[in-house]
Amino acid sequence: MKPDSIRKFDILYWASVLVGIGGALLVWDESVALVNAEMAASGIEDMGAAAMIGSLAFSLLISGVLWMLISVMRVEVVKWVLAIFLAWGAISLVMQMAVTPLTSMITGIASTVFSLAALYFLFQPDAKEWFAEKRNRK
Repeated sequence: MKPDSIRKFDILYWASVLVGIGGALLVWDESVALVNAEMAASGIEDMGAAAMIGSLAFSLLISGVLWMLISVMRVEVVKWVLAIFLAWGAISLVMQMAVTPLTSMITGIASTVFSLAALYFLFQPDAKEWFAEKRNRK
């Protein structure tokens, strides 16, 4: 059975993912228009929606794989990978604040806060013991 910290990680991690997807949906039209403009410059027209759907699907796939490796398979090193991704995302969020729409910025901050809280629980004593149990079973 999962310890309390891992259950909290699960909830906060998926809350972060859902807030991120919600934020992307809130600025969907603006994002599609921006991607269409960028792709039109490359000679590819009206593929913004498909590119955005692909991007969201890929992001959801990566999030799911990271969660599965941490919460289901107990691969402890992946918590450090998650920490690196979170640091990169937080730095990117700060750097984009001047050009990001307010809605996107608010959801980005909320998602980052949920992710930080989720990551915090991966470093709690009961989570460390839970990861260690798997190592000791081998």
